[in-house]
Amino acid sequence: MTVAQVFRQIETSIPYYLSSGGGITLSGGECLLQPRFSKQLCVEARRRGLTAALDTAAAGTERDWDQILPHVDLVLLCVKSSDPRKHQRITGSHDTRPYYTMLAFLAATQRHDVRTWIRFVLMSAKKEGGPVISNTPVISTCRGGEKSSSSRSFTFGDIATDREVECKGVAAIAKAHSNVAGVEILPYHKFGVYKWEEMGLAYPLSGMETPTDETTARVTRLFEAEGIEVIV
Repeated sequence: MTVAQVFRQIETSIPYYLSSGGGITLSGGECLLQPRFSKQLCVEARRRGLTAALDTAAAGTERDWDQILPHVDLVLLCVKSSDPRKHQRITGSHDTRPYYTMLAFLAATQRHDVRTWIRFVLMSAKKEGGPVISNTPVISTCRGGEKSSSSRSFTFGDIATDREVECKGVAAIAKAHSNVAGVEILPYHKFGVYKWEEMGLAYPLSGMETPTDETTARVTRLFEAEGIEVIV
């Protein structure tokens, strides 16, 4: 679609957006994988008096971000984990680069003074959760510059995000950036499991549970004790 086609789709709603102080949110997939198109959508939103928000896990380069962020009013940034290795496991990445891309993007939002909310998916592991085998090799650089690869196994408990150390790590990331307004806790859910079943595929997070109300309340208190505003 073109930018014009997108705005034709929402034309009748624009008066409501204007009266409520709203606008457009670019989500995905990953909107930052189309940086030029995303920028033009935000520019057009601003031209029409609307706000522009990015809902992202971060992708692209600083050059891309420096082009789009001056036209953005709000960023909703998904921080999978405060630990680079856990972030790698959760995303299924070959290495930790996506984690450091996320941090670099967050630094760019601060540089451009874009109000940002961190979105944090809260996951608990089943007590009987078995091992998970990584589908991607872990590449390591050996002494002398040679590369070796190996697969690693880990349990669902290794990717649970309801531990105190994890929450304090995310809080530290938030506090290190003056433009971060707070943390939105998103309890993990299983609403999409049926899609995997209908396709005859094994659900990769079968060992994860929706956190209990008590766990969510405990994690909320951990963030608040760190001086972080929380939305649940």
